[in-house]
Amino acid sequence: MAVSGTTFPQNWGRINDNNRLNYTFSSNKYTQPNFNFYFELYKYDANNTSSLIGSFIECPNSNGICYINPSSVYRNYLSYSLDLSKTTLTEATSGATRFQIKAYDYYSVNGAAPAKQGAAWVEQNTTESGMTGIYLYNGCQQHIAYDNPTIGSSNYQWVITGSTSGKYLTDASEFYMDNSDYGFLYFLADPSKRPTRAKYTVYYCNITGWQPDPGGGSAIDAILGPILGEKNDEITTQSMTTSNQQLFMDDKIDGFDPYDGIDTHPFVWSYTKYDDFTYNYGYSLQHYFPVGPVQLFQKGIILSGNTNNWLRVKVDLYSGTTQMNKNSFYIYNKPKCDKYGRYQLFWLNPHGGFDTYTFDRKNNINYKIKKSTYKQRMLPNYSFYDAGERVFDTEVTEEITLRSNNLTQKEAQLLTQLAQSPVVYVVKTYRYNPNSTSVFPYAVPYIITNEEVPYPQKVNDKEIYMELTIRPANEKIIQKN
Repeated sequence: MAVSGTTFPQNWGRINDNNRLNYTFSSNKYTQPNFNFYFELYKYDANNTSSLIGSFIECPNSNGICYINPSSVYRNYLSYSLDLSKTTLTEATSGATRFQIKAYDYYSVNGAAPAKQGAAWVEQNTTESGMTGIYLYNGCQQHIAYDNPTIGSSNYQWVITGSTSGKYLTDASEFYMDNSDYGFLYFLADPSKRPTRAKYTVYYCNITGWQPDPGGGSAIDAILGPILGEKNDEITTQSMTTSNQQLFMDDKIDGFDPYDGIDTHPFVWSYTKYDDFTYNYGYSLQHYFPVGPVQLFQKGIILSGNTNNWLRVKVDLYSGTTQMNKNSFYIYNKPKCDKYGRYQLFWLNPHGGFDTYTFDRKNNINYKIKKSTYKQRMLPNYSFYDAGERVFDTEVTEEITLRSNNLTQKEAQLLTQLAQSPVVYVVKTYRYNPNSTSVFPYAVPYIITNEEVPYPQKVNDKEIYMELTIRPANEKIIQKN
């Protein structure tokens, strides 16, 4: 028997789960002269081409066993991807990669210098037919509980059909957005089991003039009045004014879904649209596609005539006619407040995807100003104007304190991930042509400055919210005199 791997990580490992990426090797040749283990590390690109990225030698212990963890090498080849301008499926080729270890016995024969001996042990851990190695992805940036029970009965990180075919990269199943929000859904998939299209089911009110704002009047009374009257005595059709819109939407906190029952309501219609995926690489592993209302309008998923009266969009992934996800994702039409200005944030979540939330409550902007000075002596002309303390340079840092709207418990969990995330972006837009209505979105890096963020929990039916302070990542302004 030559070298062999006795324990190794599971397929689809998170690259920053250091304790989960350990290998154990053994060999019955460890008594040979100058014996060591010799390892080669390989990386495969999205075209299935391998390249040697490193080799090293490790000594066995007294029982001929060796332990290694190559994550410090592998993580240099994984990164994250976010392009707000994308309106079609994007292959994030740097977000997940197939790696492979080859292990050899390494010892001297007949007094010669040590060298690789015998056949290599080749890692055979993927579930893909004909594929060797292991799939790893850029996940677990934070040390938090992945299976937090507040997320719900289903962990949405693992919901694509089949335990080995793929997984979503988020803990969210519901997104509350309005017509100005962007959004993406990230997922992993084996090359031969990738979805071929996304299915969008759009529900909307077919009464002319109805808007998702409950202040819209008779239409909302006709659609939601009976539902609310049956399930919540505190919210009646008479109280459904603009100021009560948040109460209406956030009643989901109490386990009541205000949208239950409207799928079959006579005033609610639905239609289905498909978005076919195009893959440019035969072996890409991580992907993301648009689910934000801005992109869905651009793609014609939400029809232009339904700008104000769409209720929600249900999203599913399909391979041909087979639905791949066990749980559907929902985008709810939840108008945001423009009174204070809004900040839409994207952040790298623990699973390597990007989640989003828009802060639209009152915010505060604070400028931290730091000046360094020096002493100027009096000149021979005895001019007091030139003497005294002078400013050498001025450093200005802008900090913005953001406040969320009332949160559900699930949203609070996601915003806790935002506070811990090492990568945060704020959405900005600009126009190519000042006279055009078309805007181009881009992401500006920001840093969360809070040193402590209490985890908000709903107690005694009190509303919960979160307050975070951010600053631009490269924004320090320095002026020199």
